[in-house]
Amino acid sequence: MGEFVEGFDTLSDVYNAVTIFGSARTPPEDPYYEKAVETARLLAEEGFPIITGGGPGVMEAANRGCQEGTGCPSAATSSCRSSRGSTRTWSGRSTSAISSCGRRCSWKYSTAFIVFPGGYGTMDELFEALTLIQTGKSVTSP
Repeated sequence: MGEFVEGFDTLSDVYNAVTIFGSARTPPEDPYYEKAVETARLLAEEGFPIITGGGPGVMEAANRGCQEGTGCPSAATSSCRSSRGSTRTWSGRSTSAISSCGRRCSWKYSTAFIVFPGGYGTMDELFEALTLIQTGKSVTSP
């Protein structure tokens, strides 16, 4: 329960964030990695906070792009304890949370979701978000 409180407190002043999901196994030389960097950078330059996981791959790319865009003063990284590989925090703020808590935090403060290619974890995040929207537990998001 404390992780939920920490996550919501950390993100309490974040509005209109964009959550980026994607594979933790995407290497830096992959075209999708570069697209995630570019997407996050462009969004950050337009003033959108970025919320993503603290793992490698697309999550790292989104954090990097956010940092390159504006430094993302209001972006946050959910640093999952079960992440594979090293956890790199590029943004100015992070919260340590288990996967389900990090997801709830990202959904509460995001107005849009971007899903890059990934595996079962990425699909799980996508379908959980769609289910919450479909059942009226979350607002409709692009």
